[in-house]
Amino acid sequence: MGLGGCRCKLIAPAYAALGLTVLPPSLRSTTVFSHAQTVVICGGCSTVLCQPTGGKARLTEGCSFRKKVE
Repeated sequence: MGLGGCRCKLIAPAYAALGLTVLPPSLRSTTVFSHAQTVVICGGCSTVLCQPTGGKARLTEGCSFRKKVE
């Protein structure tokens, strides 16, 4: 039997990753991807904002963050 009989709907996957607005001690906001795969450094004070792990990136202590709302 061919594929003509199948009427399956394809659903777009929902991703758990999102953007984070990170505020380092210099208070210069930077947007970081929650699953960043590289080290992210602040442009103003050269502080390391996050370090990659196997899944979600680990934020540096002392940096506050909030979820980015579209």
